[in-house]
Parts: sequence; structure tokens; C-alpha cells
Amino acid sequence: MRPAKQAQRGGQGSEQYQAAGDIIIHQGVTEERVRAIMEEETRRLVEEYSSEAHAAIEARIGHLDDRLLPLLADAGALDAFADPAMIRAYRKAQEGAASSERELDYDMLAALIAKRVESPRERPVVAGIDRAIEIMDRVDERALRGLTAAYALTAWTPAVGSITAGLESLDGIFRRVIDGDLPTGTEWLDHLDILDAMRVGTSGLGGMKTIELYYGEQLNGYVAPGVEAPGPEFVGGAFPDSAWGSAVVDHELKPGHRRLSTVSKADFDKELLAQHNRDDFNDEVISQAASVFGLGQQDETARAALRARIAEMPHLGPFADWWDDLKEASFQLTSVGRALARANCFRLDPEGYLPRD
Repeated sequence: MRPAKQAQRGGQGSEQYQAAGDIIIHQGVTEERVRAIMEEETRRLVEEYSSEAHAAIEARIGHLDDRLLPLLADAGALDAFADPAMIRAYRKAQEGAASSERELDYDMLAALIAKRVESPRERPVVAGIDRAIEIMDRVDERALRGLTAAYALTAWTPAVGSITAGLESLDGIFRRVIDGDLPTGTEWLDHLDILDAMRVGTSGLGGMKTIELYYGEQLNGYVAPGVEAPGPEFVGGAFPDSAWGSAVVDHELKPGHRRLSTVSKADFDKELLAQHNRDDFNDEVISQAASVFGLGQQDETARAALRARIAEMPHLGPFADWWDDLKEASFQLTSVGRALARANCFRLDPEGYLPRD
């Protein structure tokens, strides 16, 4: 009797076994094979240059490979080297590495390639990353620092209702992503505009608002008017027996007042909808939050107090002053700029403090 016909399907890089009859094994791209591909591509590039440049090129690309291979291996993404589009991007990264003596560039190129591997079919993301790879060896280091700081402003906001804890988390972010002096003047903006990392003359970063106005909008739960202490114990309205409980806290920016412990109205609404399955209750709580505590509104006194608290933070404070000095400028990060900035953020954060998206 013949064994029954068997069919198997496996994803890229999977191992397939057929128990009856011969065993068929398909293995993904190994680390040794990736290293061999890297060496093949290095030889291809070296041949395009004079013999005097060969040693420098091989050494520089070696620095890139030594960074990239562990990133891909740790992510289980070595199979990316079976994709021709990935090989093309890697060749561009090799060219950038060969043209640069900066350790920063090797780190950044490896980080950009690793990010590209995460989203190989998201064409808008890939387009930004591919262009970022092409220009990396021409990006001024201080301009990159300014780009990264601007990106961090819009990329992350606190996730906790406590104002003290929220500002500490922001301070931790800027401590990590700003690793030196920030750029001054406007030449760095023009430099990044030339490289397609920014669009000067547009105002996509919160309308180029000051830190006080920007965080007033983003953290409107922190700067809500609140209500005079002790404040209501129960929600009231259609649910007079439902207690606010720990949702109501002392207003850290307005002594003698109480507020809802949330970052913003949007966060409050989202958390409420996730916790309760009753539309009537949710609607009532949201309504009372807005009418009683002023959630979603901005109290000018509280907003000014928040700016003063920001100024006291050792890393967030200097960044805020630098940002406010840019008030005459107008710019917007492009997909290329965001790719560069994001790669730099995570290059500077090996311990994983920053939230991964």
C-alpha cells in the first residue's frame, strides 16, 4: 500500500517535514549564509574603486556588517537576505558606509536596515527608509540631533495621569535622545531640507507652537481647570451612586483644586470605553468630566505652571528653551526625516526605555 498523498505549506524560512516517505527539510537563510552574502556584495563594491581604496572600504563595510548581522539575528530576520529588494537596500547602505569614517553612520545604517526589514511591504515607510540610507553619510551630526529632538516631541507623550510622573517620563526620553549640543540658527534646517529630511517653510509640528501651547493641547488633562476641593465624590447625573474614586486627584498645578487623573480628554475617553461596556454610563461620565472638571479645556494658570515645571526638568527644560527659540522658524519632518530620527532614537536607547511602535 502506498502512503497517502501529503501536502504541506510553510512560510519563508520555515522547516517542513514529511513523515511518510522521504523527509524533506527546507531551512531558512543561516547566519553563515548571510555573512557570505555580505562578503560577496563587499567584493562587488570594492571592484568599482581603485586598489588604493580597497582596504578602507572593506574595513568600513565590515563595521556596518558587524552591527547589522546581530540586529537581524536577534530579530529572527536573517531571511530578509533572500529578498532582492533587501539586497538593493543593503547595497546602498554599503555605499554609505564605504564613504564614511564615522561610527555614527555605521550604527545608523544598521538601524535603518533593521527597521526596513520590519515593514518590507509598507511602501511609504520603505521609501522613506531607503532615501534615509542614501543620504546618511551626508547628514551633519548636530543637525541629526536637532531632527531627533523635534521628532521626539511629537512621537511620545506621557502615559500616566500623575503630572510629576509624566514630566519625569518625558525628561527620561529627552535625556536619552539628546546626546550633545543642539543646533542653533537656521542653517541646519536648510541642510536637512536639501537632504529631503525636512520641509522648511511649512509648520507640521503642532503649527510651530511654543512648548507651553503645544503641551497645553497634548496634555490637556494636566492643565484642565479642575474643581475646587474637595470636589464631587460621585459622578452624579443619571448615576448618582457611582463614585469617582481614585480618578479624582489633587491638582498639582492649581493648589486647592482637584482634577481627573488623566493625560488628556482623548486618553480618558479611550480608557473609559475600554473598561466599561455601557454606552449610557460612558456618555454620562464623559459629560460630567467635561462639565464638572473642565476636561478638554485649558486653564491658563495651570498651563503656565506646567511650563514652569518643565523648565525645572534637567533635560526636558533645556530642550523646551531650545524649541521656543525656534519660534521664528517653520518646518515639517518628512518621511525621510522621521526614518532618520527614529533610527537615531533607538540607537541612543540600547536599554529599551523608549516605547517601541
